[in-house]
Amino acid sequence: MRIAQEEIFGPVVSLIRTENLDEAIDFANSVEYGLSSSIYTGNMRNAFKAIEKIEAGITYINASTIGAEIHLPFGG
Repeated sequence: MRIAQEEIFGPVVSLIRTENLDEAIDFANSVEYGLSSSIYTGNMRNAFKAIEKIEAGITYINASTIGAEIHLPFGG
C-alpha cells in the first residue's frame, strides 16, 4: 500500500503484521527510505539482528525515531 511505501508527514502510523522478525526486516528493507528505524523488543538477540540486517542509517532499540541524531544533519 502507498502508506507503507511513501514518507508520510503527520500523526500517522501504519502497522504491518508479519510472521516473524525476518519477514519484518524484509518489509523494512523493501522501501526506498532508510534514514532511521526502530525495534521494540526484550530479546537482545533480536535487537542485534535488527541492527545488523535493517538497511537504515540508524536503528534505535526500544526508542522512537524522533530525528534527534545530533551528530548528523537532519531535515524533513
